[in-house]
Amino acid sequence: MRWIFLLIGITLFNHPAPTKEDPWKFDEQLNRFFQATVKQYESNPAWDNWNTPGELQPVQQRLRQELWEMLGLWPIPAKNPLQVQITGTIEKEDFIVEKVVFQSMPGLYVTGNLYRPKNCTKPLPAILYVCGHATVEKDGYNYGAKAHYQHHPAWYARHGYVCLVLDTLQLGEIEGIHHGLYRYNHWWWISCGYTPAGVEAWNGIRAIDYLLSRPDVDEKRIGVTGRSGGGATSWWLGALDERIGVVVPVAGITDLHNQVLDGCVSEHCDCMFFNNIHHWDYPMLGLLIAPRPLLIANADRDIMFPVDGVYRTYRKIRAVYDRLGVGDELVLNIVGGGHQDIPDIQVPAQRWFNHYLLGTDSLMDWRMEKECTPEALRVLDHEPEDQINTRVDELFTRKAKPIPEQIQAIGWENCQRQWMEDLESKTFASWPANWPPTLTNIDSLQFGKVSIVLKSLRTDPYTTLPFWVITNRNQSNGKLKVCVLDDLTWSRVKDVLHSSLIRSDVYFEDAMFPKDMEEAEQVIFLPMRGAGPASFSGKETAKVHLKRRFYLLGTSLEAMQTWDLVQGLKQIRIMYPAFRTIYAEDKTAVQLTYATLFEDDFQLHLNQPTTSHNSGPDLPNVLQFMDVPAAVMMSSMKNHVILKADDPALWNSYSLFTNQLGGALTIE
Repeated sequence: MRWIFLLIGITLFNHPAPTKEDPWKFDEQLNRFFQATVKQYESNPAWDNWNTPGELQPVQQRLRQELWEMLGLWPIPAKNPLQVQITGTIEKEDFIVEKVVFQSMPGLYVTGNLYRPKNCTKPLPAILYVCGHATVEKDGYNYGAKAHYQHHPAWYARHGYVCLVLDTLQLGEIEGIHHGLYRYNHWWWISCGYTPAGVEAWNGIRAIDYLLSRPDVDEKRIGVTGRSGGGATSWWLGALDERIGVVVPVAGITDLHNQVLDGCVSEHCDCMFFNNIHHWDYPMLGLLIAPRPLLIANADRDIMFPVDGVYRTYRKIRAVYDRLGVGDELVLNIVGGGHQDIPDIQVPAQRWFNHYLLGTDSLMDWRMEKECTPEALRVLDHEPEDQINTRVDELFTRKAKPIPEQIQAIGWENCQRQWMEDLESKTFASWPANWPPTLTNIDSLQFGKVSIVLKSLRTDPYTTLPFWVITNRNQSNGKLKVCVLDDLTWSRVKDVLHSSLIRSDVYFEDAMFPKDMEEAEQVIFLPMRGAGPASFSGKETAKVHLKRRFYLLGTSLEAMQTWDLVQGLKQIRIMYPAFRTIYAEDKTAVQLTYATLFEDDFQLHLNQPTTSHNSGPDLPNVLQFMDVPAAVMMSSMKNHVILKADDPALWNSYSLFTNQLGGALTIE
């Protein structure tokens, strides 16, 4: 018998008295979650658990390792030979340009131009200029951002510096990708722990290595600067590399309040952000630069780096410099205007470097001019065959060793233990601690022998989700079926359940449940934030940047959905202690698998789960230590997993191994 409802305009629901607030304001719930998380990160104890320079040093050492990790650079990569090539020179009236290419790691080519004074009799201070986003393309060839920003290194060379300007990964002579999340749906970057910010940081560190290898560079007088994306890279480099003595990031930072709560993330490339698994706010970078001279520059109407966030950042860092007794080593330069490279913002940077690296405060000629054509500054005459720039996102971060290799090395029990530790510390670290879920009745419908009960499941202090229990008294088989309520499942049952969701008395004509759900006496729909009835509003572009906000907080939408599943399973266990069977498919099946590592003793029916996190779901850093088959194997040691796959052969070896160890993994 189909559950068909031909009722329109008839009051069927037992509504409670109207409340002032609709519990299903999912966008508002999400905003409260973001607000609370940002506030928590602003209060990182590292700001306050030291009083003296000596006490600060171990704090900085720990934080520096965290930053290496969040940039995808831990363990720190080997420093292979740079394979430096000078492919040509340009001689101008008072400086010389060397066209430089080196490999920051094998196959990762970095193109740049080194500007040096024409007459040099002793080692000089050196500036590393890291570029922002600027495209200089002619006849299909990208000459790199270095051609756009050439007036900066030219000025420094004319005034007694050696200055190396670098192309970025995306805007260089070999074009890689910065916009993986922003534009190209490379959400697997999250699972890899990859960010192009890590590539830019590593290229900059290797550029410092190159500068220090030159006889015309004074190793004790090194500075770094850049604007926009180059401003962000200046922060990474200043924080990571203590060889850099003076740091001038221009229009390159604001705080999480601006990025997440005010939505500035939508203005920014992925190279502006680290993989925030240690729950930092961006001013923390200044704690790592202190007590070295730091000039922070910005404009008062820069929509990419709003001035209120820049002031908040400055005040946090100001407290550090004052506590260290070096208040004069920190300056904030705010100029009028927008996100532009103008003399008002350039000149203070020049004077700052002159003061600390040349030891002079005398008047200077501040004018900057572009003197070379892009064609003249070109470094490469062809693309190297061994370049990895175009696929560095696949190679840059460490990858988990194959499961058999891990098991052979440390044993199955130790593998499970290590995987769980890594999941808790690197993948699900943003889950609330010890938050007990609650389940509250909202509405009910009784129609013949069928009842629909709507409950609210509160999974954390800010998230309340619709949770349905459907009872079909036409069946007396005692069968209970639980379905994860993702977008696909919701599309199949929306016509039946939507009216109760919106508290409407009007029911859809001919609404019916899918046949496979009619066969159970009870069906429970297990919800997740941002999916199905709990989807967030907005166009697809807005949802992309919403997902990036989760990423800026060191988590992902899919990771927090997995938490919702854990909380829902806890409540189901209370309601039905003998309950066993849950159904999910595709990426949601994998999320359910992870949830049952924390709430177990179920029978899972996984329909066509993804075989690797490269295809989702996107869980922070997980591919650095495990992949989907490892999660399925672990779950099958605690649950009976029935997995349906188009190609069972992909899973048979995992099933055989697990079952030999006492697990229960059935492949269909």
